[in-house]
Amino acid sequence: MPQARLPPPPVLLRFSEAAAANGCSIADDARILAERGRWPRATALMILACEEMGKAKYARLLAIGALKEKLGGKNAPSSMSVLLSRHPQKQMLAHDVDLPYMRELILGAFSGLSAPSNVEADTPAGEQAVRDLLRELKRRVDAMQVDRARLKADFEQLQRTWDDMVTDSRLDTMKQRGLYVDFSEDRAGVVTPSDVGSAEFREAESLFEQARRSTDAMVTTGLTPDVLQAIRDAAAEDE
Repeated sequence: MPQARLPPPPVLLRFSEAAAANGCSIADDARILAERGRWPRATALMILACEEMGKAKYARLLAIGALKEKLGGKNAPSSMSVLLSRHPQKQMLAHDVDLPYMRELILGAFSGLSAPSNVEADTPAGEQAVRDLLRELKRRVDAMQVDRARLKADFEQLQRTWDDMVTDSRLDTMKQRGLYVDFSEDRAGVVTPSDVGSAEFREAESLFEQARRSTDAMVTTGLTPDVLQAIRDAAAEDE
């Protein structure tokens, strides 16, 4: 069966904004429960809020072309399935992994760059401004001297986080524990939501705040949907 394709970038941007707003609303509800000491449900809701922020980040990265759409396969989900149903992947996307060298490289590439201003994206002047922006970005990337050892260390950290969030589904398990009664792993006992307390809530809340800050930073880039689409079109023509 063919995988569902993503909607166009303007729809993805609206989806991203709505998911971010919904994530903040769910987090507010979680905090109300936490104030009453209802830690299990508060934790489960806060993890759901994290997933909404991860979804918001992913949709925006897809919309601006920073990530390419994945159609899925035997060992990898499609981009659409991540947005709609893959909870551990959304938790991973919410997580701001500490990748200092990657951050250094990205800042070196984008520092001082800004979106075209005071021009319409679909005019000759706007199209030229977009191309100039892309050309400067490509020049900077081509000129980079990459330290392979530092880059390898970053990716090893990313793999550890992936294993924790996605392979082991630790946060997803915590969310389920906050809502449902289950048997222990050895089937000799019972696990109840009361086993989830304030420490688990604070961990989920910290993750949410990280995701909210990074999502807010992405939204405040000043790139309008029209400019974003123009950038995507120009990049596609240059491929």
